[in-house]
Amino acid sequence: MEHPQDEVEETVPEPKYTPITYKHMSKQVAQKMALKGIKVIAIDFDKTLVTLHTGGAWRQDHARLAEFVRPCFKWLLPAAMECGMHVCVVTYSMQLGLIHDVLRASLEKCDCSRIILRGNSKDWAQIQGVAMLGKQQHIASVITEIFNKRHVIVHPREILLMDDDADNVEIAISFGHKAFEVKEDVNLESMYDFVLNDL
Repeated sequence: MEHPQDEVEETVPEPKYTPITYKHMSKQVAQKMALKGIKVIAIDFDKTLVTLHTGGAWRQDHARLAEFVRPCFKWLLPAAMECGMHVCVVTYSMQLGLIHDVLRASLEKCDCSRIILRGNSKDWAQIQGVAMLGKQQHIASVITEIFNKRHVIVHPREILLMDDDADNVEIAISFGHKAFEVKEDVNLESMYDFVLNDL
């Protein structure tokens, strides 16, 4: 049986900026998102937060996987949290402990304990009345936790899904969420263009 990490696939390289430029651009994107009413960023993991697909069966350590975290998200997610947004990872993977460790290794000066994780695991209950489509169950569970633990009400239009799967994006939009399809060449400039013109 082949494993995704045995042969790492080629991806389109993201433009390299200086840390100051990354920080400035990510802050601009996050501020624009907040101004447009986004309260929750729900981000997929495989082929979105990281450039490869683990297949939910990553066998190497988290440090190796952290090398594939997209630089734009390393900067955007902490910036979004600084702007008061809630961040969650919504994934079909069951390796949530691994994902947590990858986040801690990748997001410097960020309280990763505040990032909510939802995967195809048994540690959260199905939300009654929510369709079993795309990432809707994951998102509904996150919104329920935010309300119960942080006492914040989140409306559908205040959620932004970032996902490489076009079907998940379309489903999210059909449920009243905002959604951004993550392409191989995604970077802070393409995010800023989306936020400015399409969000």
